Amino acid sequence: ENRSNPVEFSKVDLTELIETIVTNHQAYVSDAGLTLEYHHDPHVFVYGNADMLRQATANLISNAVRYTPEGGTITVMVRKGDIMGQIMVKDTGIGLTSEEAKMVFSRFWRADPGRARAGGLGIGLSVVKEIVDRHRGWVRVEGRPNEGACFTIYVPLYNENEGDGRKRKKNQLGQG
Repeated sequence: ENRSNPVEFSKVDLTELIETIVTNHQAYVSDAGLTLEYHHDPHVFVYGNADMLRQATANLISNAVRYTPEGGTITVMVRKGDIMGQIMVKDTGIGLTSEEAKMVFSRFWRADPGRARAGGLGIGLSVVKEIVDRHRGWVRVEGRPNEGACFTIYVPLYNENEGDGRKRKKNQLGQG
């Protein structure tokens, strides 16, 4: 949350990172009476912070559990686009209206509490957005009432040719 704290970024294999998160959440999702699926492209490398990406994905999975009735499915996917890696968390839950989709990333905003299994502070999705912003990416939500929701995080792919752009910049300035 504190942007003045430096964050270490490096080459991250999203496929392996997200597989670990899915494995760690399997029992939690199963205990809620839900099915958890994981689909992925092989070795999607992004330039990011593994801990922050782990937190963002865990927040999305927890949110999906909170808003998906028993018997539903949560699907997690990792895809490689042309310039962005994608983490998608899709559920068969209560969904959301277009008005709710506009508000969902606002701090302390919560859907009608009567629609959720359990409470929450209303900050999880704003944290997701903050993490994605710090990665120079974006997050998108799609959904319809009673049909589920799909949250997609987009993070820049790791570029072997560019590496860490900050290192190159320091070298150009004679500092590294």
